[in-house]
Amino acid sequence: MTRQRIDDQQLKTLDDLMIRTPSVTVQSNDTVNSSFYSRGFQITSFQIDGNSPLYGDGAFASGNNTSQLDLAMFDSVEVLRGSDALYGTSGEPGGTINLVRKKPTSQFQVKALALAGSWNNYRGELDVGGSIMANGRIRGRLISVYEDRKYFYDYGKSDKQLFYGIVEADITSSTMFTAGGNVMRQDFGTFNAFGLPRYSNGEDIGLPRNFYLGGPDDRWLRKSNKQFIRLDQAIGTNWTLGIEASRAESKNYRREMSWYEAIDPLTLTGLSTFRDREFNYKETQQTLDAVLKGAFSLLGREHKVILGANINKRKTSTVGAVRVNSKVTLSPNIFEFNPLDYISNEPYAILNKANPTIVEKGVYGSLVAQITDPLKLIFGGRLSWYKYDAIFINPDWNTGVIGNDISLTKYQDNTVFTPYLGVVYGLTEQWSTYGSITETYKSQASNRKGPLPGTLLDPITGRSYEVGIKGSLFNERLNTALAFYSIKRNGQASPDPAYPPTSGDLGSNCCYLDDGRIVSRGVDIEVSGEIVDGWQILAGYTFNDNKNRAASGRYSTVTPKHLFKLWSTYELKGTLNGLRLGGGITTQSSNYQKGSARTFNQTTGRYDGPSIPFEFTVPGYVLVDLFAQYCLNKHWAATLNVNNIFDKKYYQTVANTNPSAGNFYGEPRNFLVSMRYSY
Repeated sequence: MTRQRIDDQQLKTLDDLMIRTPSVTVQSNDTVNSSFYSRGFQITSFQIDGNSPLYGDGAFASGNNTSQLDLAMFDSVEVLRGSDALYGTSGEPGGTINLVRKKPTSQFQVKALALAGSWNNYRGELDVGGSIMANGRIRGRLISVYEDRKYFYDYGKSDKQLFYGIVEADITSSTMFTAGGNVMRQDFGTFNAFGLPRYSNGEDIGLPRNFYLGGPDDRWLRKSNKQFIRLDQAIGTNWTLGIEASRAESKNYRREMSWYEAIDPLTLTGLSTFRDREFNYKETQQTLDAVLKGAFSLLGREHKVILGANINKRKTSTVGAVRVNSKVTLSPNIFEFNPLDYISNEPYAILNKANPTIVEKGVYGSLVAQITDPLKLIFGGRLSWYKYDAIFINPDWNTGVIGNDISLTKYQDNTVFTPYLGVVYGLTEQWSTYGSITETYKSQASNRKGPLPGTLLDPITGRSYEVGIKGSLFNERLNTALAFYSIKRNGQASPDPAYPPTSGDLGSNCCYLDDGRIVSRGVDIEVSGEIVDGWQILAGYTFNDNKNRAASGRYSTVTPKHLFKLWSTYELKGTLNGLRLGGGITTQSSNYQKGSARTFNQTTGRYDGPSIPFEFTVPGYVLVDLFAQYCLNKHWAATLNVNNIFDKKYYQTVANTNPSAGNFYGEPRNFLVSMRYSY
């Protein structure tokens, strides 16, 4: 995703961008945080400038340092689909997101944005860069953002301030030092953890899209900052060494009215809540990354080498509290819900405390060997270490007294090797074919294999096979890619029926089998570039079929089998010179979540009978966006975006496992108008 595409569609956060990225599915976890999926697996690995790993949305890392990342700080965003066996460590084989920072410019520049949109959405940006010294050896860039907006659902609002700065200094002709950081404060005036419920029989209630099921003073306040330093050293003419150290911190306060219960279709009530919960989260990530890149000649041909090492330490702390005596029933019914009726002044009691720490480190390397003029062989691999330590405390809700409900969890995986093997064959100067085999792993050492007391399970291993063809058309203006992939993931834990569930020492659990076998296969097709002068296009189609062979069913039901995304713009000529028109389409087949729903009870006259299997389904849908931009002169441009122009009503996310919660609507039709200035 280029900066041009980001600006054209007025994309402000990483969540906005991923919704429009080919081959990616976005699921709402709540009204603040989202998860991204590719090829049937969650994306949990992030990179900054191709290195410097940053992790989020994993099993133990809360993702507060990667959630709602503001795109004002980045020039572009790249998505590597499938496994990243070199820079990534433990995680899912869905892919890696690489964020490319905005860098200082030698020439003085000023860019500004003023934006207004539906639901009182206002935003301003200022971007200033250039040389600090006359000779250009020291350069800087400073970006500031202010945003004040509301959302399509009642009570929804947000206030954001962001500052980002970066400085580059040429210490010598071959040495460059970089330092930078950012500070952000964002106050979501409302927060809904569980979304909307369904009827207890699994059917959709059909609530209006502006319906808000929460408290009038619910809140998510996030204060985050990041600092980084980097040294780039050229070694001779063919080698470079890059070393980067960074620290990211996110402090979050969350307060919510947590409604969680299905609605009886006859009484139209049934909701209960742990009303007015609050949480304090803190997450820090510290990363050190070093990479050596270069080329050498052997047997008359040039070959390329990458050698690197990185370490990432993530530490999170959570303190949760809940108001006592707060479990209530919705009255009189769901359609007459009023948040002001449920304000409580009861005291808070500590709900839980958690302090997990994760350390991941590894060394990696790759060799691109030019065997013949058209043939390249790529060899690589990573050796990784993973360590997890945590303490969990669950006091008595009513008294706050800490009894015996304390658990310590410690486990680690050592010297896990994830190899990479690839081949590229050039058919012509414009076309090439390729094939690759890559791997990832995911720790599951918190589970043990029988017999008691059990032995730690080995990590889940994932292997990705991919073949494809890439090429260019129209004098290399239009790029095309076709990929066939197959991902096999072995060793996923499943309960062992031969042993009763047992908690072991240090918080581990017994007993499990490691016979889970996940398979995900599919096709990715992508076209990007310029068809004719002034006509730009980015289109991607994905077919995915995934299943859990051990459980005889689909593994990632939220991943649609068919997904197509298109964005295209055309720059008019002649008397209409300066006008650009365009639009986009997002369409997907149905997806669903498996769960259970209640049946009708003849005795009670309600839907509180035995549960039966049920699929909570999102039918396939089509969304259409439109775009127009007029350049008044070389400095000023006005842009209009209309998203979801046909006002399609759809769920972006549906209930998970039961009808009590988990349903989030996609945005209705909305407008964005902006003025941009550049100098």
